[in-house]
Amino acid sequence: PRGGRAVADVLFGVHEPRGRLPVSVPRSSAQLPVFHNGKDHRYRGYVDESHQPRHAFGHGLSYTDVEYGTPRLSASRVAADAPDLTCRVAVRNTGDRAAVETVQLYLRRLSGGSSWPRVRELRGFVRLSLAPGERAEAVFAVGRDTLSSLDRDLAWVVEPGTVALGTGPASDRTLEARLDITAPSR
Repeated sequence: PRGGRAVADVLFGVHEPRGRLPVSVPRSSAQLPVFHNGKDHRYRGYVDESHQPRHAFGHGLSYTDVEYGTPRLSASRVAADAPDLTCRVAVRNTGDRAAVETVQLYLRRLSGGSSWPRVRELRGFVRLSLAPGERAEAVFAVGRDTLSSLDRDLAWVVEPGTVALGTGPASDRTLEARLDITAPSR
């Protein structure tokens, strides 16, 4: 019975929207399929229309503006058998209203690996409550679960190579930091 009131409160700015899209929304039906984590086949467009979705995976609306810094890694190189590090990103509410921001972490393989890489994959998110003008830091623990992928034997492994860890408010608006994963130490 309070659904209409809840929608009206969000539409009129009484409450801040917090939801994020769990899919990518295409520009038209002629653009299908469209997704954020498809195989990276280097095909980047249509004859008469952009390949970018109207609203990318992770997109969400807000009544304020939030500014993201570049992600910082605690190490730029890790061994595949001990890939523990942290990824930090500064987030600042530059608007005049309070915000609840969902900071998203994506992984993108740049080189190495035995399987055909995805364009990018969501590997984590952190929700921050920010007062107007407030700055906070989103911290992600990056370990085996974050860096592993399925190999040809269908086993979860961390493979040597170079990856980019990107943070941002949606899959199409990320800033990245590079990470080199070396062969296991013996």
